[in-house]
Amino acid sequence: MVIGKIRHYPKIMAHCLLLILPALIFTQPVFSQQGINPANLYFPVYKTVLYENKIIPTFVQDVPVGFSDIIALHQEKIQDPINEINSLVKDAEKALSITPQNDTLLLKLAILYYERKDLGKAEKIFENLVNRSAKHGVDENSFFYLGLIAAERKAYKECKYYFGEVVRMDNKRANAHLNLGITYFYLNDYKRAADSFESALAINPKDAIAYFFTGLIKHKRGEENGAVWDFRWAKKLQPGSSVFNDWPVSSAVPAKELKKLQDRLNKYPHDPGNYYKIGWLYVNYGELDKAESYFRQALDINPRHGNSFFGLSEVYLYRGDFDKAESYAFKILEYEPDLRAFTYGVVGRIRVHKEDYNGAEKILKEAIAIGDPRDTFYSHALLGQIYLEENKLKEAKEELEECRRIGIKHPEVAELAMKVARYERIYGN
Repeated sequence: MVIGKIRHYPKIMAHCLLLILPALIFTQPVFSQQGINPANLYFPVYKTVLYENKIIPTFVQDVPVGFSDIIALHQEKIQDPINEINSLVKDAEKALSITPQNDTLLLKLAILYYERKDLGKAEKIFENLVNRSAKHGVDENSFFYLGLIAAERKAYKECKYYFGEVVRMDNKRANAHLNLGITYFYLNDYKRAADSFESALAINPKDAIAYFFTGLIKHKRGEENGAVWDFRWAKKLQPGSSVFNDWPVSSAVPAKELKKLQDRLNKYPHDPGNYYKIGWLYVNYGELDKAESYFRQALDINPRHGNSFFGLSEVYLYRGDFDKAESYAFKILEYEPDLRAFTYGVVGRIRVHKEDYNGAEKILKEAIAIGDPRDTFYSHALLGQIYLEENKLKEAKEELEECRRIGIKHPEVAELAMKVARYERIYGN
């Protein structure tokens, strides 16, 4: 689970106005993603669209895992997929001629029609299954595919209804939340889109598409720096994919603020703190190589400068080199032993990203035991998020209350509060 998401402090927003018009052109899937449905009830099929002359992901198709021959169409390299689909259609039609009221066979045939883009026939069967649902039980898959068909003709208000019905029937179906969020995005309802992507991430915290669209929403709002980190996170979750390559993983450092810090460095060139501040500004805007250079210049002046070791730890955390990140974090203690609680909190966060939750929990509890409350609120916030991962809502809420009691406002505390509320909305109290 992705918790304790990398944050950048102080948070500095770069504002720009960008007008984006959606253009849906469905292409073949070009990337994969794991863990979309925790119950493994569906095999997800990913597709892309052309948007702003760039390729981005779009509505995700769920294939029920029982239809292994349909899944094979997407898993295996088939020389003539159209011929294979047509063969599967004939088999399904033949079987239905014997048992015409078999809902499972009807669903399979409709999905096969959808696969070969025979949308009229597919839609007719799905609608028939929906109409029969009062007698045979609710068929959320028919609603799901009717939403996909509506997306093909850009009928986003219909998409909203169909995917909304799927969410109502199964609030834990991640791709229903994801597709509903994409629908709201194309309807320019960014508030509801963001809420849907949050719900998708509550079920599948490694959903690169949800992070990507969250970045697009920030991009449209002019929150360029925040967008960069969501794009970066999406790319981190899909390192082998080319889908996210056209979107920025760094943003322009504000020239005015950089000049102010540079002028102070020129005035006091022997103060390592001035190098550290410029390095931290570059960290905030994703310029990790430049950030590392300034942190190392600070250490050239003062090899005992704890803040710069912290800065290097953050650089390597963002790069995904968790062992180096932890090594630099522990170097803080060599020269700043009074920062033990702070350092343990930093190491705890690194272990969270490493998905070493046992190690993270252990060191965060040590941080809380030895530190002043003003130094440990961050550890409480991370520990609360670990408890949510372990489905320990009661303990997570206790950590959140402790953060509130300490009374320090911090983005990580706000994120824990948001995740607790989201967890309760989806899974109940």
